Amino acid sequence: MTRTLPMACLAMLLFALPAPAQKLKTAPPGTIFLKDNIYIDRLPVTNNAYKEFLFAVQQFWSEKTHEAIPRLPLYGLKFIDDPAVRIVDKYDADVVDSFFLTPDPAFSERMKIPGQLVVDLATNLTMEYYTKALLYKNNPVIYITHEQAAMFCKWRSDMVMLHYALKSSGKGERKRYYSKVNYRLMTEDEWKYAYNALGNVLLSDFGIRADFNKKSFAGYAPVDSRKAENSFSIYANNFAEILLDKKAIIGALFNENSQAAQNIITSKYAPASNVGFRCVCEVEQ
Repeated sequence: MTRTLPMACLAMLLFALPAPAQKLKTAPPGTIFLKDNIYIDRLPVTNNAYKEFLFAVQQFWSEKTHEAIPRLPLYGLKFIDDPAVRIVDKYDADVVDSFFLTPDPAFSERMKIPGQLVVDLATNLTMEYYTKALLYKNNPVIYITHEQAAMFCKWRSDMVMLHYALKSSGKGERKRYYSKVNYRLMTEDEWKYAYNALGNVLLSDFGIRADFNKKSFAGYAPVDSRKAENSFSIYANNFAEILLDKKAIIGALFNENSQAAQNIITSKYAPASNVGFRCVCEVEQ
């Protein structure tokens, strides 16, 4: 004998079920899913990534470029086969012009990190060497101001949107990606949520030390990005990260030989050799 649920019971059952989670699309570059519509960087921003930003600032990216990019198509975007990588002139004239602008020298200068700064106590290791040497290319960028970090996030949002438009030849392909991405600095709650909820936290012993036997300087190995693909990775040695709140940074203190944080602390922000940053990315379906 076949039994059927009364309609009232069926309705109650359906309402009792949790709402389906939003469908996740391709994660924005460099991130893992955090919660709701937010992704977070697996790793702090590296010297290499910041150098790409500086190149863009010196060559073509500006606030005017940022304002023009949303008027470009979401898919089917083509570039001229030109070393300057300029957009085809079939789009709005002001959009095209924004990619031919002479960069703002004052803005470009503000984004640079003073090369004469000394990293930690290694008096012969300058920031210029630390940021340019291949040895440190995957180490976190340091001595960053809040403005520099915020501008990096803005530029990164633009570049990812352009990347999606270039990768997608049509509307169907574009649906693999989120319609809009917005990278920004993280909040204290987001950092703590990532640390407590994501699990598989990778620690990397970041620091600059002097090798007095060889009379040279060496950096501890950064996190291997291949091992960190699904991990929220933080640095030990009291390394802190810039928060969206302009006055604060956050980091973790660890017991020796322990993977568990002894204490999570926030403190007043100032650019320093043990302060870097990472982004979170807000997405729209």
